[in-house]
Amino acid sequence: MTVRLLNVAILLAAVVLSALLVKKFFFQPAQNPSYRIATNATLIINGINWADSEQTVLIALGKECKYCSESAEFYRRLAAGIASQTKTRLIAVFSEKESEAEAYLKQLEIPIREVSYVSLSSLGINSVPTLAILDRNGVVTDMWAGKLSPLKEKALMSRLRLEETRSLDEWAIKEADLERKITNKELLVLLDIRERAAFALNHRDRARNIPLDELPVRAQNELPLDHAIVIYGNDPTEADLAYSILDTQGFAHLFILVQNATQDTKQSP
Repeated sequence: MTVRLLNVAILLAAVVLSALLVKKFFFQPAQNPSYRIATNATLIINGINWADSEQTVLIALGKECKYCSESAEFYRRLAAGIASQTKTRLIAVFSEKESEAEAYLKQLEIPIREVSYVSLSSLGINSVPTLAILDRNGVVTDMWAGKLSPLKEKALMSRLRLEETRSLDEWAIKEADLERKITNKELLVLLDIRERAAFALNHRDRARNIPLDELPVRAQNELPLDHAIVIYGNDPTEADLAYSILDTQGFAHLFILVQNATQDTKQSP
């Protein structure tokens, strides 16, 4: 009788232990849905040893992501620059199946050779594209989310010590070129994003004022999509933010005015 009870006890203990092991390794509690990847976070991805390189550029993409596709040209430049280095590697992560992700990269002609397939939410990545730089311990040192503006692209390339090969003429315009466009009566809007009081006190000829904080609401109703939009203000970072806002709203012909440091703002008549 004693032996039988002992066997039953051992069996029950084995069942309980098995249940605990199954729960631990196969039914992990879901990641907190409010968790977001941030700098100083440590990422763990099966099959990736961060120590294989001094730093890793990780890009989270999705094949249905509009801004991922629109960023393809930047990713091509980024991949080309990293390919010339020995201390940095580039990895793309997808939630989609391997065949779908590979087809997507091939379609966009983005030469990323190392690709991992993992639940992005398990990494705290809740939107794509997300780009992060990690050190050899897998710690996030820098991070960008969404489609990058021109100044953020430059900052990222500079951070990686890569040559920025995108032409300045693609997103910026100088005073002389602006005057030429105006003289030729090209379709453009000179957009002043300063506060109304500053605009009323002093502004450029032909400028239209939409303060930066009002731009997301007013832009689509007040700015023509078929015109070039030339953005200017007092702060280059604000002009860069305005560029991003208009870019996400579908304005395809955007420029930031490169103002001469010694030139005074033109007075309205």
